[in-house]
Amino acid sequence: MERRTNEERSRLTRDKLLAAARELFNAHGYAGTAIDDIAESAGVTRGAVYHHFGGKQPLFRAVIEQIQDELADHVERNTDKYDDPWDAFVGGWLSALEEIPTGGTGRLLMLEGPAVLGYQDWQSIDDAHYQDTVTLAVDYFMGEGIITPQPIEPVVRVLLTFSNALLTLISTSDDPEATRAAIAPVWAQLLNGLRASPP
Repeated sequence: MERRTNEERSRLTRDKLLAAARELFNAHGYAGTAIDDIAESAGVTRGAVYHHFGGKQPLFRAVIEQIQDELADHVERNTDKYDDPWDAFVGGWLSALEEIPTGGTGRLLMLEGPAVLGYQDWQSIDDAHYQDTVTLAVDYFMGEGIITPQPIEPVVRVLLTFSNALLTLISTSDDPEATRAAIAPVWAQLLNGLRASPP
């Protein structure tokens, strides 16, 4: 059997810790999960948690980043289905509503994330996944006259903030599917309201 390199062993341990932490955070929340529980579930020592992540909070942050990675990948795949740029823009926002995790994972991302990491750090993770893409899209649509030219940054910030509020509603709802179904057409109408009126 071919022996793993140190880098491969390190990556494997890190992946095990992430998977174990995500499962336990999902089931018990941040406060209800101990480092020893994560280490035991991953089959590693407590020291391995500190070696790879530096502690429980940085490990939690890595879990939040992983969830955001998955959501962003889903949105990107969804927008690729459209030929028309505006349809892709609206479809991307709506696909986030469709894919936002619910239950424990949704609680982690939208409620515990800001509380544990602090809103600014949590927002920086969100921005790293979406802000540049949304900014480029809004800039393009303004250049094409599809959105009335105006300062771009406030438009982007409002869109991201509004989207996160809707994602929070869905992810924490007692009936996520009903909430999603009620919110999606309203969100689509608001997005389409950005389009400039024809001359």
